[in-house]
Amino acid sequence: MEEDEVRDAISRLKEDYYVPIQEMAEAPIPEPEEERTVETNGLDPLLVDAAKLVVLRKSASATMLQRKLKIGFARAARIMDQLEQLGVIGPQEGSKPRKVLIGDIEELDRMFGEG
Repeated sequence: MEEDEVRDAISRLKEDYYVPIQEMAEAPIPEPEEERTVETNGLDPLLVDAAKLVVLRKSASATMLQRKLKIGFARAARIMDQLEQLGVIGPQEGSKPRKVLIGDIEELDRMFGEG
């Protein structure tokens, strides 16, 4: 590519995609997805999915929830706390996965009123 062609390409890109900084400053900044995840009852919308996941796998860890539900660590940790409060999983024991206290999906469905 010749130098003139490069200049022309850059000029076209600027014309098509350049946004003055003043316009960028006026654009609203969206809330991070992680912050919009708690429903009015205080429970995470993914709580039931997370509970089913840990009951089926018979193992519970924040890392597993992160991978399987594609969420960040803070949200996964909050879900783990909620699962513990509801009696789905046991308390934390060091770095080991938490013990799952619910035996099967049917019991979990009854707990959440889905069965």
